[in-house]
Amino acid sequence: MEIWKPVVGWEKYYEVSNLGRVRSLIRMSRVSSANSGVRKMGGVIRKLSGHKGGYKSVSLTAEGRRKLCIVHRLVLEAFIGKSENKLFTRHLNGNPADNRLENLKWGSHLENMADRKKHGNYPTCESHPNASLTNAEALYIYNSNLSGEELAKKFNVKTSRVSAVRQGVTYKEVTGGVPLPRHKTFRKTDKIKDSDLKNIEKLIDDGLMIKDIASLYNTASGSITYAINVRIPKLKKQKH
Repeated sequence: MEIWKPVVGWEKYYEVSNLGRVRSLIRMSRVSSANSGVRKMGGVIRKLSGHKGGYKSVSLTAEGRRKLCIVHRLVLEAFIGKSENKLFTRHLNGNPADNRLENLKWGSHLENMADRKKHGNYPTCESHPNASLTNAEALYIYNSNLSGEELAKKFNVKTSRVSAVRQGVTYKEVTGGVPLPRHKTFRKTDKIKDSDLKNIEKLIDDGLMIKDIASLYNTASGSITYAINVRIPKLKKQKH
């Protein structure tokens, strides 16, 4: 059975049903013309429009007011009431266009994201609107032995994006999500020789920045960092 209730904030003009439909109420409106009088308005089911993400919206107009409203919020506010703590609408069956009351529930952001992941509606990898890499590029980065700086330049992204791929934070559906071993990427391309390590240590002690040292040796900053954190301590340990 379809049940109708007033749209919150538009009680005199519109109703929304538990099936997700919206209708205008019959009312008399004054006509501003040479033949002044009134005319009958409303009493029709409103046409819903598609909205971003597959949601349904409807345009409400009355007494000079006009507002585009998301239908699922109209349904919940009319039948459940406004939510103070949980501001997101959950579509329990994963269909954002299904605005039946039985399919809707207020929820938190985390609950909403969990629903989207459960139903396969959560954009990931190259389908994400903020994606800066294709799936193929991400896989290349993950398997590459180039430094983070080189890959960032190659694909015109920040080094943090490269690092996120390699650490299994992003594009894990493509790479498997297993973080690469630390410093793995510098072992095959490292241009620093053992004989250079003592001088690099002295340059660090003199206050020279890592990027400047890397420039001197024509290598990536990551190679210098690896030398400082791993190779130099290891070499000292061997001598002792």
